[in-house]
Amino acid sequence: MYNLDKIRTLNEKRYPNSDRPFLQEYNQYCIDRKPYKGLKILHNTPLTFETLAKLEGLLLSEAEITVSAVTIMPHNENAAQLLVEAGVKVQINHDFKDEYDLHLDCCAELYNHRSPRIGAVELTRTGAIRYIENEVNYPVINVDGCIVKDLETILGTGEGFYRAFKELTQINMVNKNIILFGFGKVGYGIYKTLANENANITICDVSEEKIQSAQNLKLKTINGKNGNEVNEALKNSDIIITATGRDEFMSDQYDVSLLEGKILANMGAGDEFGKKVPESWALANKAPINFVLDRPTLMKYIDPIFYLHNLSADLLISTKMKAGVINYPDYHAREVLNKWQSFHNESLPNIGN
Repeated sequence: MYNLDKIRTLNEKRYPNSDRPFLQEYNQYCIDRKPYKGLKILHNTPLTFETLAKLEGLLLSEAEITVSAVTIMPHNENAAQLLVEAGVKVQINHDFKDEYDLHLDCCAELYNHRSPRIGAVELTRTGAIRYIENEVNYPVINVDGCIVKDLETILGTGEGFYRAFKELTQINMVNKNIILFGFGKVGYGIYKTLANENANITICDVSEEKIQSAQNLKLKTINGKNGNEVNEALKNSDIIITATGRDEFMSDQYDVSLLEGKILANMGAGDEFGKKVPESWALANKAPINFVLDRPTLMKYIDPIFYLHNLSADLLISTKMKAGVINYPDYHAREVLNKWQSFHNESLPNIGN
């Protein structure tokens, strides 16, 4: 159905089997079982070379795949061209006319298109919130809600942030005043990568629980609900990092004129600085900064969540689910996490939220 020779060759060259054991297992499952043969699937995530490794199994299953790309960041044109050469329909502009059986989505960018016949799968917290707020009339499996996503959001995203920040700025962070908005999983991962930089880090969050978590680490904190205190801190900051999972929150709550001339880095899936902040003020024009990298997140950290994002299609096909957002089954997510930790001899930190 598809000519995948170039895609498979690229995947083998860039990602050794040891970096993607779950996707390798999934590829073989799709070859053997053809679980989605004849189904129409709309796939909308960041389109990078890593995405080609994720798509390989879906294409091997002989599903009819349309590949799009999230609008909040540039897509990799070389990756898109390889898909076109393989005979895959690539539709970057989101002008979807067809009806699909399944949506494999990111940032809930597909929620306002025609409803899928079977259901959807969402990759991010931002997207899950959007699906909840819009009360969709079909089931949506939220893989961000499972513990496996922590491998990407804590370990992988933190590591990717650090590589991207160094590449984009080349600055020494010693004694720099850094405000990190959001101390959830992504925020914690970013903090861990900055812990040895001898910078002055202040954590800003609206959650008392997360503020307490930061204080337990002896970090300076600000309650994000205290606008005057936040604005005062912004005046004295050098670097501002957003990782809240909330679009527009900086524009909605604080004096964004205080951001001009600072180093701004967004690590949320959407535009967390908001419309009042020009793209030119921020690194990567307000897109998540790790996506300026050839490898935004190392494959070993996204391999298991890509696997579950794809595998969720099986749950939607085989199980009668009610409309609305449903978290991926915890028992299986923990099995995958344990296998990953054993395989890579690396442990996921317990951050308590």
